[in-house]
This record gives sequence, C-alpha cells and structure tokens, in this order.
Amino acid sequence: MTLPLMAAAKHIDLPPPPGPDEPGPFAFADADRVRKILEGAGFTSVEINPDDRAVPLDKAGLDADVASRFEIGPLSRLMDDATNDERELVRGSVREALAPYYQPEGPTMTFAAWIVTAKNQ
Repeated sequence: MTLPLMAAAKHIDLPPPPGPDEPGPFAFADADRVRKILEGAGFTSVEINPDDRAVPLDKAGLDADVASRFEIGPLSRLMDDATNDERELVRGSVREALAPYYQPEGPTMTFAAWIVTAKNQ
C-alpha cells in the first residue's frame, strides 16, 4: 500500500500521514494500541500475532495495470484531482516501483497483518 504512494510522492504532494490514534489504513499497526482498545471494551485473553507472508499480487488484486490506474488504495483518492500529466508521471513511477515484484516465477510481495483473537465475556 505504501510503495505506490512513495513512488507518487516524486510527482505530487502527499497529505500528512494520520496520527497514531486517527483512522487510516494503519490505525491498528501498534499491537499495544489494539490490545488497549480491546481490553477497554471488555475483551479478555487478547492475543496478537503477526502474519507476514508473501502474497501473489494478482490474487490480491494488485497487478501492475490495476495499480498504475489508481483503482485501489489511498493513491486512488489522491489522483482524483491530478492533471493528466501528473497521472502519467505517477503511473510510470508506480510501474517502476512495482517492477521488481513481478518475477517470472510469479508476482509476489510481502504483506503484514495481525491475527487478533480475544474473548468477549
């Protein structure tokens, strides 16, 4: 999700990232924050385990064509106000940034997530 944004930053201004307690795609990136929220809501036995794995990009809906057309992720909203020239520059940078992940054995990228379990008693 961040790779296309960083590629686009060469050509367009990005908004400031949300603060650690604000909504956004990484709002639950801090395990301690997730635990605090769940325990504050009455959940017990909170377990948080990382689940980082290589995911085929085509199965995740992120092939080079989709990514460069800005159809997914936070970059899609930023491109709404972009000029055609900016779109072409960003499109080229996104394709270039994603190119190393499209290998002959299949396009993959490591994605990170949490597996969170808790009891509601």
